[in-house]
Amino acid sequence: MSSYQQLGENEYHIHVGYDMSREQKVLEAHYRGGHVSQMFYDLNPYRWAQHSSRAKVASKPGGVILALKDFSKEEVETMKFLESENIIAWGMDHGLVPADAEEVHAFGISPATKSRKNFYLAGLGSFVVDSYSSRHVAALKDEYSIRNLICRENDLVWYANTTFLFRKVT
Repeated sequence: MSSYQQLGENEYHIHVGYDMSREQKVLEAHYRGGHVSQMFYDLNPYRWAQHSSRAKVASKPGGVILALKDFSKEEVETMKFLESENIIAWGMDHGLVPADAEEVHAFGISPATKSRKNFYLAGLGSFVVDSYSSRHVAALKDEYSIRNLICRENDLVWYANTTFLFRKVT
């Protein structure tokens, strides 16, 4: 199987190295013309931590299947609110864990995903805490064919137009 084979409409086989550079210039080179949040390259004081849902998931370099999920109006109504923990629980019920920052980055730079335009997606599998004790998660924003690797405050309630990135667990 090719490292970049698209599987289904919303699934991608992506190589993740789990060794994302923390150098600003290297990261910015991946997102030509785009922005990379300081929280990805300034590791003093920012430290990334894994969400507890990923405790039993190995982060070994290699191919993983990443899946995109847009929640329908009916699904949001069933959940009552589009909250991070509800989203993660939905994923766990479907054999998925939330993507971490390394997987969000790998998705963002993969040739297989370059045809996807004008989206906003978040991976809830890892987070960083800022100086105000607010949690932020990795997110990708694609506008006008420019991709940005950003951190988004881990909202209590997410907007319905957010796509969530998950990793299939085998």
